[in-house]
Amino acid sequence: LKYGVHVDSLIKRLSCQVTLTYKLSSYFTLNTALSYYYANIYSVISYCITAWGGALATNNQLLNNLERKHYKIIKNLFNIHEHTTNCNQIMQNLGLLSIKHLYDYHLVVFLYKAKTRNCDQIYHTHMTHHFSHSYVSNTRNVSNLMVPIPRTNYIKTNFVYQCVRVWNGLPLVLRNCQTLKRFQQCLKIHLLSNQ
Repeated sequence: LKYGVHVDSLIKRLSCQVTLTYKLSSYFTLNTALSYYYANIYSVISYCITAWGGALATNNQLLNNLERKHYKIIKNLFNIHEHTTNCNQIMQNLGLLSIKHLYDYHLVVFLYKAKTRNCDQIYHTHMTHHFSHSYVSNTRNVSNLMVPIPRTNYIKTNFVYQCVRVWNGLPLVLRNCQTLKRFQQCLKIHLLSNQ
């Protein structure tokens, strides 16, 4: 499936929000602005992001357009309260992830749930053959999962390919977290520090 049309409609929705947040920002307290962001921006962006986010992995123009709108909304909503014009600094202070990192977050949380059987059996069964480690001998990559070999760039947008790619890029300490809640907390901290 191709999700370019969905991403284009998302960009249009966010464009409307850029104007709206610019006009409303002076009336918002920090808590109100955060509530507005999570209700009207975050929910739209994160909805089924594991399905359509792979389109962003191979199309930098789509990602840049989407991120640009996202940054404008964040500046409009939080510039008054954070007293800085650096959008990355605002996001860091408020614990907000960029769209690329939000996609990575949802992917690896899903993979963690599949590995620890905290999801439906069908997902666990589908992902199980990727849980065998890549290397038989004891090498530095022994803890990595097996990455599906892409024959075309189109396969690189695939959910499984992206899941395993992002998972293998995480530090080993993070991958070995014992609980889902702890994993989510550590993952968010890790992604915010790499933003």
